[in-house]
Amino acid sequence: MKYQDRNLHAQSQTNSVAGFTLLEQLIIVALLGGLSAVAAPSWFSFLAVRQLNTAQERTLQVMRQAQSSAIGQKTDLQASFQQFNNEVRWAVHPVTTNPENAVWQTLTPYVQIDPTSTLRLTNNVWYVRFNQRGHVSGKLGKLTFLAKNQKVKRCVVVSTLLGSIRKGQESTVNGTVTCN
Repeated sequence: MKYQDRNLHAQSQTNSVAGFTLLEQLIIVALLGGLSAVAAPSWFSFLAVRQLNTAQERTLQVMRQAQSSAIGQKTDLQASFQQFNNEVRWAVHPVTTNPENAVWQTLTPYVQIDPTSTLRLTNNVWYVRFNQRGHVSGKLGKLTFLAKNQKVKRCVVVSTLLGSIRKGQESTVNGTVTCN
């Protein structure tokens, strides 16, 4: 009889420490839900800034590629950018080519072009032209990007007729958010 009592006692001890109670599990789920609710907005903001930085860096590369190719090919080239079906596209092509006939590539679907961009704009295409010496032909300006559902901005600035191109970030001047 003593052997059976010891055996039952051992089984009851192992069953009582074998897992979590329903209450403990509910508390853990509630804590994880609370942490997720706090962390999610920060995570989405981080992703938005990352996408903007990627778009900005790629735009800078595209413009420099157009500038370098214009010098190398000894021809005038244009770097074009367009908002099309909720994504930003780019193309590098001769200035004599209609942008509609250019080969377009997607920049990123997670950003949009800010309508306050000051690059030349014709038929919903923002563009910058480079002559055979790599100098800007025409108007200087900037192409500004916004993250979708965010207020963060990044831009690429064509700042001199000699073809100086640089990255810019948002700043607030007199309560207005701009990109310089």
